[in-house]
Amino acid sequence: MYADKTRGSAIVEALVSMILVAILLNGAGYLSSRAIASHTDQQLLDMAIAQMRASISNDDICANAPTVVLPNNVILTTTAQGCDETTMTIAGHKITNVPTPLGLSVDSDILGGQVVVGGTWRN
Repeated sequence: MYADKTRGSAIVEALVSMILVAILLNGAGYLSSRAIASHTDQQLLDMAIAQMRASISNDDICANAPTVVLPNNVILTTTAQGCDETTMTIAGHKITNVPTPLGLSVDSDILGGQVVVGGTWRN
């Protein structure tokens, strides 16, 4: 008698287990896809920063604004900062013609907004 009441419970338990496993695998797949997308975005940002640093070190960024070239022939134009001189006062002494720090910035949705490299005084 007892066996007749529990006859279909094993099938129901197996079905519930399969549904739970499917939900867990779906969540793991989503997390994996987000991790891959985040990694790709970070690689693009790293490429842009490396190119901007190289331009600050090697090029005359004040005369010609360099470009950042990303995969799929995406070309971003940068904006130079610090191409002028300023006056500073240190310990009561006025110093003129002090070059301001050089920097580059680019504003792009591909990179997640504005990216700035350099352009600040070190403390």
